[in-house]
Amino acid sequence: MTRLAVFIATAAYCGYFPVAPGTVGSAAGLVVYAIVWWTQSPIVEVALIASLFVAGVWAGTTAEQYFGGIDPGPVVIDEVVGMLITLAFIPVGWSAALAGFFRSCGAKNFASHSAAWIDTLADQTPSARSEVVTYDPLPVRSRR
Repeated sequence: MTRLAVFIATAAYCGYFPVAPGTVGSAAGLVVYAIVWWTQSPIVEVALIASLFVAGVWAGTTAEQYFGGIDPGPVVIDEVVGMLITLAFIPVGWSAALAGFFRSCGAKNFASHSAAWIDTLADQTPSARSEVVTYDPLPVRSRR
C-alpha cells in the first residue's frame, strides 16, 4: 500500500523531479486539466477533483510517514488538485489556463501544518482562481 500511496502522492513520480518538483506537479495538473477540458463534462470534472482530493489526503498522509517529514518535497498531489480546482468550471482557453499555472506555482504552501488535508486545502488559494477569472491576455490600453 505504501508504494501506491507514494505513486499517488508524487503524481506518478513527478515529485521526484530534481528541480522545482512542485512546479512539475502543477504542470502535471495542467495535463490532467487538458483531459478534463477535452471531455467537456462537469460530472467528470467534479468526480476527478473529489477522487483525487480524497486519494491525495490518504496518499499524502502515508507519504509523510514514508518520507519522514511534514509536507515533503516529492509530495505534489496537492499541486495537481490545486490546478484542477483553480480551473474548475471556468470556460477558459489555454492562455488563461497557462496563467492559472503560473499563478498557482507562486502560491504559498503552508508546510507548518501537519495534516495532509490542511496542506491540500492550503494550496487551493482563492487568489489563484481569481487570477484566472480576471486574466485578460490582450488588455486594452487607454489613450492619454
